[in-house]
Amino acid sequence: MAKIQYLEECGLELLGAKMLKPVKGENDLYELKSGQCRVIVYYDTRKGHKFVLLNGFLKKGRRERGKIDEARFLSREYLSRK
Repeated sequence: MAKIQYLEECGLELLGAKMLKPVKGENDLYELKSGQCRVIVYYDTRKGHKFVLLNGFLKKGRRERGKIDEARFLSREYLSRK
């Protein structure tokens, strides 16, 4: 929860702190890292530059790609409702 609060307070500045990294091959999807825990967030630049939490998981090899695919689907669903 502390990392999510940092994200709320600092936004993309966390990229320099290595707590936040872009998801390879994806636009506007970022991975917030905290030990083995990962949270995939979407950065919405259209309205107020806000982060949308999409998916959280424990990093364990192969499952990571599936969780990123799920986050991509959820971001598209989020965008279609706006």
